[in-house]
Amino acid sequence: MTISVKAIIGSTSSTSYNLKVVEYLRKKYAGKLDITPVFINDVDMFSVDIENNQPENVKDFLDNVRDSDAVLFAVPEYNFSIPGSLKNAVDWLSRSNFAIKDKPAFIVGASMGVLGSVRAQLHLREILTNPMLSPAILPNNEVYIGSIHE
Repeated sequence: MTISVKAIIGSTSSTSYNLKVVEYLRKKYAGKLDITPVFINDVDMFSVDIENNQPENVKDFLDNVRDSDAVLFAVPEYNFSIPGSLKNAVDWLSRSNFAIKDKPAFIVGASMGVLGSVRAQLHLREILTNPMLSPAILPNNEVYIGSIHE
């Protein structure tokens, strides 16, 4: 039996290094983990004005993440933090009836900087402590891939 992992790709770039990391993990752990990338490119901006009448792309994103055993966040670092598109996706998750609450989660990240998204991952970990999110972030799981372009 394989574990279903939805990998939220934190970058909207078509040449995302973090997507490449997820693809590597998908191949390496095939047979143990069924890792499926989840793209956030088309997720509408969160607004309380549409919160109760969610667009189809938001519903699809939330259902996709909810339908998993675990969640992987693949996090690039933009200006020492997470990209706005990833924050938007997390904002929707916080309003989705606990889609990731207590769900095992882990974070990986790659960037062209030498620290490999360490600041972005720290920010994401802090955001995920929100009681409306509260995934079970796996301990001792810190993967920072720096200078990924090399």
